[in-house]
Amino acid sequence: MESELPERASWVRVEQRGMTRAQREASLARELVGAAKAAKIELTIGTRHLSEVDLYWPHGGSYAASLRARRESRRRKPEANPRGRHRLFLELERELFTGAGARRIVCVSEMVRREFALAYPGCENRLVTIHNGVDLDRFHPRERLEEGGRGGELRQRLGVPSERPLILFSAREPRLKGLPQLLSALTELHSREFHLLVAGVRRPAAIEKRVDSSGLRPRTSFLANGDPIALSAAADLCVLPTFRDSSSLVTLECLASGTPVITTDRAGAACWIRDRASGEVLADPSNVERLRAAIEERLAGFAPASAEERERVRECVLECDRERWLDALVLEVARLRG
Repeated sequence: MESELPERASWVRVEQRGMTRAQREASLARELVGAAKAAKIELTIGTRHLSEVDLYWPHGGSYAASLRARRESRRRKPEANPRGRHRLFLELERELFTGAGARRIVCVSEMVRREFALAYPGCENRLVTIHNGVDLDRFHPRERLEEGGRGGELRQRLGVPSERPLILFSAREPRLKGLPQLLSALTELHSREFHLLVAGVRRPAAIEKRVDSSGLRPRTSFLANGDPIALSAAADLCVLPTFRDSSSLVTLECLASGTPVITTDRAGAACWIRDRASGEVLADPSNVERLRAAIEERLAGFAPASAEERERVRECVLECDRERWLDALVLEVARLRG
């Protein structure tokens, strides 16, 4: 792996000790900070829970908010006193935000910034929002519309003709991202034509069993690790009725490909869905009836989107260009060094 590193980059090996997951995570947090100090690193960037870092970039946002959402998606009450690694992560986050642990905190969406500002009012002047970016050259309507495009090729492999709506659900954590609610909504739409593509699920066995029992199996496909370019372009509609998503890349990729998205206001990337052409933002991920109505409205009188219609959807995320995102991150690093 050393040969794959860019010039002037190097690996530093650290040991992770402990019997329990919490002990190993605590050890890793200490060792990472210690290794950076020993190497006399001028500026550190952290994406995981640490006790000390210059630029903190928590992709998942507030850990407390994530815990609450996971329990809500399982219909459980919030845990009063989290234990194990959850307690450790909350403590480390508190150190970063209430003390001098993090000099600057990059939030991947305004939703995340609001969460942190509410939970840690004293750190508001250290928060900056830099929305996730998407590669607008790779994720493009041509992957569906042009001959040889990855979206069209995927539909052919799945056996889904152009006149049949393809609904995409793509997530590692299906329960948190609302797949049970989506399956319930689609079960009520048995008279409508559609094909469901479930991609990226870590442990699909339980989901496949539920699909079988709901009668949706003949019109459902599963992909463990699909090509995101093909997925976003192949779909006619992406549905992600999530209980929490700090800033879904799937949402940005679909919009950039001209595919409308139905999601919830628990999604940080929902801010880019600005009109009916680009999709719809629902208020309650548990409201299956409202989700069903939103999907049915899209399926009624369905026709494959034209190039102009897909370009209109794409316009919503043109300012999310990956190059702008990277430039904004580099600027924050430069400010800390200055």
